[in-house]
Amino acid sequence: NAEYMGRNIPTSPTFGSAMLLIVLLLNPWAAIDATWSSTSGVTVSSGTITKTGAAGWNAGTLSDVQITATGTSFRGFRFTLSQAQAALYVGFTSDTSGNWQQFVNNRQTIGFIFDTYQRVSVFQSGNTKLYRSGYQSGDVFEMFITSAGVVQFRRNSFVIEQGSVLATTTFPMRMKVEMYTTGSVISNVQFLNDTDIQAAEKSVANGESVVWTGLAVSGGATLSANGGIEKAITGSAWNMGAALSSQTISNAKSIVRGISFLVTRDVKAMTVGLVNRDRMLSSIGSLLDEVLFGFSLQVDGRLVAIDQGTSRQNIGVYGAGTRLELLINAMGYLEYYCDGVQIYYSTTTVDNYYPLYASFKGYTQQAAISNVVFTTASVSGVGYTLPSDNSAIRFVAYDTTAFTISGTTVTRIGSTQWRSISAGTFITSSLLSGSGSVNGIDFVVSSNNLRRFIGFSRLNSDTIDAYGGSSMTNVNTFLHGIYLDTTRRVAIRDVFGKGYFGGYQGGDKFSIRFYNGRFWYLRNGFLIYQSQPVNPLDLPLIPRIAMYDLSNSLTGLVWVQNNTLPASLVSLQQSPGENIPCTLR
Repeated sequence: NAEYMGRNIPTSPTFGSAMLLIVLLLNPWAAIDATWSSTSGVTVSSGTITKTGAAGWNAGTLSDVQITATGTSFRGFRFTLSQAQAALYVGFTSDTSGNWQQFVNNRQTIGFIFDTYQRVSVFQSGNTKLYRSGYQSGDVFEMFITSAGVVQFRRNSFVIEQGSVLATTTFPMRMKVEMYTTGSVISNVQFLNDTDIQAAEKSVANGESVVWTGLAVSGGATLSANGGIEKAITGSAWNMGAALSSQTISNAKSIVRGISFLVTRDVKAMTVGLVNRDRMLSSIGSLLDEVLFGFSLQVDGRLVAIDQGTSRQNIGVYGAGTRLELLINAMGYLEYYCDGVQIYYSTTTVDNYYPLYASFKGYTQQAAISNVVFTTASVSGVGYTLPSDNSAIRFVAYDTTAFTISGTTVTRIGSTQWRSISAGTFITSSLLSGSGSVNGIDFVVSSNNLRRFIGFSRLNSDTIDAYGGSSMTNVNTFLHGIYLDTTRRVAIRDVFGKGYFGGYQGGDKFSIRFYNGRFWYLRNGFLIYQSQPVNPLDLPLIPRIAMYDLSNSLTGLVWVQNNTLPASLVSLQQSPGENIPCTLR
């Protein structure tokens, strides 16, 4: 067979000659017979290369097709890796001696190195760049010289590494395959010309699925497509070995900048994040206990930030379908995202922790994540949105002896004391851009003469714990919000108490809106207060409710997310007036 434009074409004299003429007329660079020479210990058939000899760096083949300088003829290749857990090398070489240990001996080679732990490293000019990706059977790899003259390495259209410019003295080069593992197979070998490469450069994936090492299975996990992983060992305990990704975020200049994943089930405890354990897989199992940066998912539905290996803060809630992300920003700090909303910021850069692996460790049986990918940037906002306008607020798992929640109604039960609950939706710094976005909450007061506070607090460990705790005995933990007292007065807190701004009665509707960096407070559509500009250092802010008296309730409690304030507020043409409730004396 001959290979033209990556397509296998029969080479009978009549058909082959005619096809060759047609291809030459259509594309003068496409008509090159893809034959192989210096073959040893392998079989070659229709674009498929299989090792048949004994294990060792003793087998391979060299293409007759030449990889030439930028802008001329063929400049790369594509192939499918058809076997997992195999050791082999596939790349370019200018040495045609038939030595099948070229990359081992640091000769003139550049290419992919695949190991039996399903890791992919990159080799160029005697230097090995470790663990740039992982691999699975069926993955498609590409290597070619770009229009800029640099060598690019790809897995499933995702750029895993970009090498340096090749010296003109290295040309011409040929494709070389060196195989160690008996039964190693690559298939669908295609040589890429300018047209192919120009098309490839316009089609770049922004993420690649995580490949978990064999340790994941031996450590008590089952794997699924697209990076999915689930704890399989029975019992709720830290009794599975931590799963580690084959690929890494290698350094500050790495193309990969973070990880993204979906939570598969509700209330399953696990840790997911990044670790810097750069050692052989055989020694990892007993050493890897916790993630360095990432998320701890609690059995009560809370999300806890892990920062430098320490649980720092309760930062929200999760459920089945929640997307969580970690992204290294331009300054080297990690940003934590929940469904497209930034909810935490690491206290240090990760500069001293490279290389970083993805890690998963399940506590609850069937703890699982899916669609786990390494990404070039946050997928925040791509397919994930904030709660829709007028949707019910979802709260962090709460003390069921203190509150009942039914739809959009929250009611206080139990004993008389301050107790609070926190929501899992946030007001973030992105809203300070002045774009006109509005975030806030609406609620209706259903009873008089009862103490409650509705507003926003910082995300920090001093003011957020599982069920409010002793820190919630003081409403000063709120930065912004409305306090309703037993004498039907409405007090406003704007970092500090600002006094009373009217009264209230059962049935009144209150709105707290965050607009252009300020909070706007409304009662029955009437503007009663506008805050000072919010300090960006106080963000993100989390909606919270604190109640003291029993039978205290709020109804119609919804998250507000729309693009503009009511026209009456934008123009400051407020409602004509408001009813004047009488306070009790």
